[in-house]
Amino acid sequence: MASSLVFLVVVAIGVTSGQRISWGKCPDVPLKRNFQMSKYTGIWYEHESYPAPWYSSSVSCGHSSFTITDDGSMQVTSGGVDGSGHPYTMTGSANIPDKKYPARLQLRYSRWSTDDYQVIASNYRSFSLVYACSDYAFFRSEKVWLLTRQRGEINAKSVKRVYKILRTYGIDSEPLTPMDNGQC
Repeated sequence: MASSLVFLVVVAIGVTSGQRISWGKCPDVPLKRNFQMSKYTGIWYEHESYPAPWYSSSVSCGHSSFTITDDGSMQVTSGGVDGSGHPYTMTGSANIPDKKYPARLQLRYSRWSTDDYQVIASNYRSFSLVYACSDYAFFRSEKVWLLTRQRGEINAKSVKRVYKILRTYGIDSEPLTPMDNGQC
């Protein structure tokens, strides 16, 4: 009975978060050093990510735009094209909960939920590697995004660097799935 309950919880979290579920605790992944939000602002296109049953298979042209507003807060607008071919957008805020760690953001698109967004590598000009992980008792839920400044474009050297970073910290690169950016 207890093992069935644990299994159902693991499956439920996997379906609702739509990301990778693994045994064990989240790895300690260092954030991008000397992160500067002012250089990070602008549009980022989703190049690859862990698959999400409710998202990746039916959405194309995924992107997010980060803007620093007049009052100094950060706005994030994300969008794409849904499975029916209709564009969608959602607007929220990006908050840095601890100023000592400016590369660790919390994105909020509604009152009821926040998403972790940890920039672990970026050159600001062409790519960004974003990681999020949540611990649940004996397992974890992980999310990984490889973002680019140009839709669908990234050089091989940057991809090798990103995959090496993932391996170094025990993060599986195998599930990364390309975003369909063909008809944007």
